[in-house]
Amino acid sequence: MSLNGTYCDPELIKNLLINTYQWNEDDIKILKDDDGYDQPTRENILNAMEDLVTGAQAGDRLLFSFSGHGSQVENLDGSEEDGFDEVIWPVDIVYNDDHSLVQNYIIDDHIHDILVKHMPGGAEIVMIFDSCHSGTAADLPCNTEVKTSVTSKRFANGQALVTKHSMRHVLSEDQPQEPTVEFPDAAAEKFSRKFKEASLEATVQSWSACRDDEITYDTSDGGLLVKGFADTLQDTPNPTNGELLELISYHLIKRAAACQAGHIADEVHPQLGSLHPILSDTFEL
Repeated sequence: MSLNGTYCDPELIKNLLINTYQWNEDDIKILKDDDGYDQPTRENILNAMEDLVTGAQAGDRLLFSFSGHGSQVENLDGSEEDGFDEVIWPVDIVYNDDHSLVQNYIIDDHIHDILVKHMPGGAEIVMIFDSCHSGTAADLPCNTEVKTSVTSKRFANGQALVTKHSMRHVLSEDQPQEPTVEFPDAAAEKFSRKFKEASLEATVQSWSACRDDEITYDTSDGGLLVKGFADTLQDTPNPTNGELLELISYHLIKRAAACQAGHIADEVHPQLGSLHPILSDTFEL
């Protein structure tokens, strides 16, 4: 099950980091199923994740990006509302022909334990998951999406467009917003303390290509999410997270419709995950 476009993704991310955000090439490690690279085996990916956060301190800015296959497996501990854990597939994944048996994956719990729980306060990490069923791949409590769809035949035929202005008003409001009501003194103190503690947390965000129950698409020049990331941020390096989610969603709508070649396109809803609402925060790398 080859995904040819994913071979382009590491270079797209690398070029974005170096050319747009002035990262040093020596600070970038790539695992790739190709000659001349360390292979993205389960062990190598987990080790690279641990190396990424080891020694991190306040002020550090980190990035983890995965492009490849993703799926869901039955949740056995009752921690998932939908009954499934999200997983990413390393190159040494084991599965049978009908995918009823899948082994040697990396589960969302492990991703959260390594890349979220081990981040020190004051540090920042951006995670990108360009894979199917990746909406909550990092198991973050807040998930936001743009409420739009690519199921319209008019979209598939290129006859309808969603403008940036119109998408600004359809961001999901499922997540808690900062309250505007007045609190009694005791409640206000508790609320203030809660947000003071939150400010001491690491800044954690995950960008996923689709919801947990959706698939995404692969193209010859890169995965839809990574390609959208690279193209958008090269032109607009520091949008707010809300603006970036809108622009990436618009990109994926157009590209997913093109992948469907004029047919009714399956829905694809990129997801922004975080520890608390961050739509108005400036995106930085």
